[in-house]
Amino acid sequence: MAFIVACASNQSWRYTPPELPTEAPPVVAPRVERIGAGLLHVRRAGPTVAIGLALRTSGAVGLSLASFTLELVARGPDRAVEDALGEYGGALTATWLGDGALLLAEVDAAAWAPALATIAAAVRRPEFTPADVEVLRDERLAAIQRRDGDPARRGLHALVRRVAPNLDALGEARPTASWSIEHVRMLHAQLLREGQPTLVIVGDLPRAELERAVAGLGGWGVAAAESMSPAAPAQARREVLVVPRPGLAQTAIAVGRAVEGADDLALELAAAVVGSALREVLRRDRGDTYGVSVTHTPARGGGLLAIETQVDAAATGASLRTMISQLKTVQGRFLTGDVLRLLGRAFQIERMLSHQRVADVAAAVAQLHVSGRPDDALAAELRRLGAVRDDDIERALTRWFEPAALQIVLVGDPATIRAQVEPLGLGPLKIVDDGS
Repeated sequence: MAFIVACASNQSWRYTPPELPTEAPPVVAPRVERIGAGLLHVRRAGPTVAIGLALRTSGAVGLSLASFTLELVARGPDRAVEDALGEYGGALTATWLGDGALLLAEVDAAAWAPALATIAAAVRRPEFTPADVEVLRDERLAAIQRRDGDPARRGLHALVRRVAPNLDALGEARPTASWSIEHVRMLHAQLLREGQPTLVIVGDLPRAELERAVAGLGGWGVAAAESMSPAAPAQARREVLVVPRPGLAQTAIAVGRAVEGADDLALELAAAVVGSALREVLRRDRGDTYGVSVTHTPARGGGLLAIETQVDAAATGASLRTMISQLKTVQGRFLTGDVLRLLGRAFQIERMLSHQRVADVAAAVAQLHVSGRPDDALAAELRRLGAVRDDDIERALTRWFEPAALQIVLVGDPATIRAQVEPLGLGPLKIVDDGS
């Protein structure tokens, strides 16, 4: 017990700020090599190889049906693709990237060639059956039910549906229940025709072998992708959305807006500043919540900026008022060069560490492809993070965190919310039916 008391009383670290690094760490970013028109290769030694297929999407592609279709492709008929890739030490997963999707598997390095052939065959000639569609449809409906039963996830979904519906990968129960194999086949053909399928391979593979393997696959039969329709400009909040959960002891709060044409790195750092400020006042000073999340999901057709938290129901109004007040305070807030430098270096190191796994590198390169950025963008971003400018952050804070432009979604007891939130004058309350 004496030992514990002695440790607890040693609080000198609270009053001694960490020493700031004087130099940026050397930038180490994946080097992307283009092989032909349809392969991006990153040389990386290791026991495994990451093989991915990146597909762009246009505004005409239904996101929830696209994610459903790609999950079917990843499984194969009666999960045959899963079983085949399991022999090579991996499995195919489907991940949505905002501007497109990635089918990705990490396999034993010695088995990369047959794994690549298996993935290519699964994508080009899927053999899923009506029974496969029915099984996944039931699973997807169950996942939607679980999402809507979680107040935090339900609130975020309502926010996405209102401000950035192009990012809703899970979708709604009513249209999902109507999907058939004909819907899936039509969507699959559209993805191959318009999605500019591009292989992303991360591993220590000889170029000549890669060229032979890719030539053996043949073309995907792709045409130029349609241009992405620009997102509608953000408008001032007209109403506060309320998802009713009578008797709920907590209120889930989701606040956000569509983002289009942003400086993504500046916005990422600005989000970190806002998150730190909100956590300090809501968690440490007020004790209303265990945490606050501020995230930015970029996309050419309109990304999403979201602030999420859950608070005691009795503190709903006070917490929301505090959030709005903090967002106003952070407008034009001056951040010292030292603080920004430390924040930028921390993000820089975190980003470089995320490039240690071949699967993470493949996902980062696929994100470059679907968003239309150049192959050297990863290195350029790392250099920018190491030399972040305060005026870039200030502009992002002012432009994207203006409270009047942020949509508010509350999930909780409607009577409690009405009594506490209406006096704040944030707009009329609109009840959102669970089927909307």
